[in-house]
Amino acid sequence: MFKEHEIIDELNRLAERYNISCAVLYEEYRNKVMSWQYGRGGKGGIHRGWYCPSPIRDLVIGGINRGKILKRMPQRGKPADHEYGFDAGGQLIIVDGPYSDLHDGPYYREVILDDGVRTVGLRIGAGLHGAYDELCGISLCTYKNDKIKEYISAFFHNARANKIESFDREQYQYGENGELLAATWERFNIHPPVPLLRKVTYHFFYDSEGRMSHYTAQADDGIVREYPV
Repeated sequence: MFKEHEIIDELNRLAERYNISCAVLYEEYRNKVMSWQYGRGGKGGIHRGWYCPSPIRDLVIGGINRGKILKRMPQRGKPADHEYGFDAGGQLIIVDGPYSDLHDGPYYREVILDDGVRTVGLRIGAGLHGAYDELCGISLCTYKNDKIKEYISAFFHNARANKIESFDREQYQYGENGELLAATWERFNIHPPVPLLRKVTYHFFYDSEGRMSHYTAQADDGIVREYPV
């Protein structure tokens, strides 16, 4: 896994690379979409709603959920909260949402690139003139054996300075049968330079039938707290 300063350098390299081209890339990848799904809910601003990359975010943080996938696109009433576009191979490449009444459309648009080792999500917001052309966040997801190993999310892109200001990192450990055993969540601040703001370590436990029964969380105070699932 990368050190913090390496992640900062990589995020800002990506910000510099895609700050101007993200809107063009979004349109290019949208044209590759072969099928759509529609989501309702996603309470608490969880990244990508139903398809949030984190296997723990809606489990360990109160007041949020992934929502659900609708059977079809809403024909009347409120539009879907998220729209998901998949390419011919079934890969998620476009995410629009959550829906915003203020924007009368998605609050963010996201294009997801796959370089064969990881996915890079470019989150795009509406600029001063209402066009979706402002890079406002980057996410990096690294997988091994079809399991996510690391999820980095930076949603505080300073467009004026073209710099990432802070990011979260989650790392995961799995058992022999693919069950989630442990995870760490860390928040780093880049400016001002206070490296690690907070860290929580989680361990997950299962009953005799293989269902997750409870987990523990240890934060900065060193106290281990137990929670039911």
